[in-house]
Amino acid sequence: MNSEEIKTFNFEFEQVVRSETYFENILLKEFPSEIISEYFSGLFNLFRQKSKIKSGYAYFDSDDVKIFPNTIKIKDQTFETGKIINRSLREMESVFIITCTIGEEVEKSIWKFFNEGDSLEGYVLDKLASELVELSADYLQSIIEKKANDSGLGISNRFSPGYCGWPVSDQQKLFSLLPDNFCGIKLTSSSLMIPIKSISGIIAAGNRVVKKEYECEICDEKFCYKKREQ
Repeated sequence: MNSEEIKTFNFEFEQVVRSETYFENILLKEFPSEIISEYFSGLFNLFRQKSKIKSGYAYFDSDDVKIFPNTIKIKDQTFETGKIINRSLREMESVFIITCTIGEEVEKSIWKFFNEGDSLEGYVLDKLASELVELSADYLQSIIEKKANDSGLGISNRFSPGYCGWPVSDQQKLFSLLPDNFCGIKLTSSSLMIPIKSISGIIAAGNRVVKKEYECEICDEKFCYKKREQ
């Protein structure tokens, strides 16, 4: 792989989403089927039309990466990733910094529903949007995994600032290693990504790097999306 490589992708909705029933099954955990049949079809069509999925990565090879017991260094930036994440990164030889967003149009529709008093539609659309950005990041990760495997490398899980003890403020350092407005995402002074339905993080690569189950039982993060899946 190239020593430093930056790439972006515009994903089609159908590339990322397995089927319409995937989202319906998620909603069935909270709503009876009659409510879903009344609200879901129109919302799903709006959701599909408004979603603009853009993802990308910046790849840094071994010359730019160093790992320590509780921190990692990428070029001139040191990240306080902590012991939980670093257990999965200790064999890291190179790293991908990733971002993914579904754009701001879905977010505008969510707030329009809430502002007009249609809180159920707003809630459902917000839930679908959160799931879509995770699916989009999964799809990007599958592309990265194939690229790494083709070079004889394994990859780690993806890890993001704000989870597993990694301070969210490190977003500022992460984005400093990316081109300005990468994938159309900007950071506020408090490290919030805009559009809100966005993801950033890292994926390690190396000859002895492997993906593992997330170690949720030893993590103190109460609102992690991985814990919500369990």
